[in-house]
Formats: sequence, structure tokens, C-alpha cells
Amino acid sequence: MTVKPWHLLSLGASAIAILIGLHLLASLSGPSSSDAVDAIAAAKTWVDVAKGWHQTRIALKAREDAHADSARAAAARAAAHHAIDVALAGELVHAKTAADSNPILIRLVSAARAEASSWHDAFLALGRAKAASDSALAQADALLARGQAVTAAVTKVADCHLLGLGFLPRCPSRNASFVLGLGVGAIAVLAVHR
Repeated sequence: MTVKPWHLLSLGASAIAILIGLHLLASLSGPSSSDAVDAIAAAKTWVDVAKGWHQTRIALKAREDAHADSARAAAARAAAHHAIDVALAGELVHAKTAADSNPILIRLVSAARAEASSWHDAFLALGRAKAASDSALAQADALLARGQAVTAAVTKVADCHLLGLGFLPRCPSRNASFVLGLGVGAIAVLAVHR
């Protein structure tokens, strides 16, 4: 079978028409490559911020744990002072005279003040732990919102090129690829059967 020159000419013209169609299809569909570059840069920045957030969260968690430990220690001191209060109240019951009662009452008031002070310290430490936790939560929410925005931008921009080569046009959609494939197949069948 001999190949006629006009067959080669029609195949070349078909190939050029297909490339022009692909270029037009790529330029009409999807975001530009500068959008893709911007979205990818934003994603890289977000990853760096997320790494920094991880270190910040570790520090905030340590601070929160320290405040919680302080609150537990203050609560333990208050419980110990309460035990002293109970013991002194038992001694007070057995006191016979006011002279016997006065030193016990003085120690009881001192122990009650120490217990109240310990509970106050526990309350303040819990407040600081809550503030640290709230700060971490606010930072996490802000980071999550930023991450969701970046993820949405990156998923909108698919950096896809035909054959994976950056100098070729962008990948067409599945429907456009199907129509293009049918067209190329029809042209190939016509070219072969002539």
C-alpha cells in the first residue's frame, strides 16, 4: 500500500487542528497557571505555619498543664488545711475553759485562712489554665480556617498538564477528553480508509 502525499497533508492538518483545539479548550477551562502558582505558594506557606503552630501548641499545652498542676497542688493544700480544721474543731469540743479554747481558736482561724487562701490559689490557677486553653483553641480555630481556605484554593487549581509536561496545554475535563478522543478517532478512521 502506498501513502499518497495528500494523506500525509490531511493527517498533518488534522494534527494541527487538534492541537489548536486543545489549546483553545485549555485556555477556556480552568484557572490560569498564575492562579495555580499562587495557590501552591499559599499551601506551602500554610504548611510552614502549621509546623510553627505545632510548636506553639506544645508550649501552650505545657503552660496549661503547669497551671492545672498548680491548681491540683493548691487543692491538696486546702484539703490538708481542712483536715487540720477538723482536728482543731475536735480539740475545741474537749476544751473546758475559755483559756483552753483561745489558742485552739487562734490556730483554727489561721488554718481556715490558709485553707481559703489555698482554694483561692486553686481558683486562680484553674483560671490561668482555662485562659491558656482558650488561647490555644482560638489559635487552632484561626489556623483551621486558614487551612480550609488554602485547601479549597489548592483543590480548585489542579496543576495538570497533558502528559505531565508543563509546556503542554492544561488537562481538559473528562467530557472534553471524551469528545476530543472521539474526534481524533473519527479523523484517524477517515484518514486510514481513504
